[in-house]
Amino acid sequence: MSKSSFIFLESASKEEQPVQEAIDYCVNSKNDIQLFIIKSIDRFTRGGSYLYDGLKMQLERKGVKLIDIYGVIGTQQINTLEHLGVSFDWSVYSPTKKSEILEAERAKDEMPRYYVKNDWSRNSATPEWVIGSEKHHTVL
Repeated sequence: MSKSSFIFLESASKEEQPVQEAIDYCVNSKNDIQLFIIKSIDRFTRGGSYLYDGLKMQLERKGVKLIDIYGVIGTQQINTLEHLGVSFDWSVYSPTKKSEILEAERAKDEMPRYYVKNDWSRNSATPEWVIGSEKHHTVL
């Protein structure tokens, strides 16, 4: 079994999604990845719900489940027609989808807050974003 890790020093912008490299690795069938674990949706993308949904769909189409450590992203699917023994694309939904979308939009709205002050000195290997009196390392 091979092990790969991905280090992201920058947060995603609307156009560029640094996490795409990790997604490409996970959806490659030779790597046999079944679970993609992230800290939180705002660390996964700051591009809003549209980009979040697109990134998540890339994983789901290949059978890779996306979860976060806070439990916002769920893996349960509910079929509203299960009692009839049938299933359609429109009859199956995720009970956490609305929360995921709201969190992705919140991350997009808060993006400028992370650029208050970039305390990335030339001697530092990783950036630290200073927000108020707290320092936050950019970690996925």
